[in-house]
Formats: sequence, structure tokens, C-alpha cells
Amino acid sequence: MARRGVEIMIAELAVAEATDAALDGVESYLKHADSDLVRTKLAHAIDLEFEKKVAWATGNPYVAALQDEAHRYFRAVWEAEKIMPHSADVRSAQHWEILASLRARDSKRAVELMTAHLDAQGLGNNPSN
Repeated sequence: MARRGVEIMIAELAVAEATDAALDGVESYLKHADSDLVRTKLAHAIDLEFEKKVAWATGNPYVAALQDEAHRYFRAVWEAEKIMPHSADVRSAQHWEILASLRARDSKRAVELMTAHLDAQGLGNNPSN
């Protein structure tokens, strides 16, 4: 629930505030992540870095700092509980869909996709996440 609140708020804010240039930066990251041969070994890093790029795209450093702090706690819980996300290919496809919704300025779709992304990892409904 906590992660859902943070990441969905950021997605909504990105729809409203992110510039095309900022979203180009998110896209550049996704292209790089897709070409990284060791990405499947990065566990949560791919997701957290994508979400971090979206937060910075909002142009709000306070939101990005809040998310950064929350990510520290989320990562600690995931590692302690040995929670692993879906494959890098699945997560990458989800990230590309989320980016498309941000570019389309479709807040409803961005929320739906981010929610599905979190739920697919088994992280959306757990109160500790």
C-alpha cells in the first residue's frame, strides 16, 4: 500500500508536470536498460531506477527525495523477505506502457498501468510495501 501510494502519486504528477524532454530522459534509460546484458541480475534495480527517473521527470525534487527515502525501506523489506520481481522482459514491457501513458498525458491509464505493475510483482497490496 505504501509503495502504491508513492508511485501512483508520482505517475499522476508526471502526467501533469513532466516535460517532453524529461520523458525523453526516461525513454533513454529504458533503451539503455533493455540493452543491458546483465539486467536480469539487477533484481529490483531496474524498477527502482525507472521509477526514480519518472519522479525526477516531475521536476519536483521534494517528491524525488520522498521516493528515494521510501525506496530504501522498500528494498530492505524485499531483501529481507526474499521477494523477487517478474522477469526483466515483463517489467520492461510494463515500463514502456507506463511511459506511453505519461507521454499521452493519460492520468487514468498511468494509474491503471502503475497499479498493475506493482500488483504483478506482488508488492501493491502488501501493507509493508
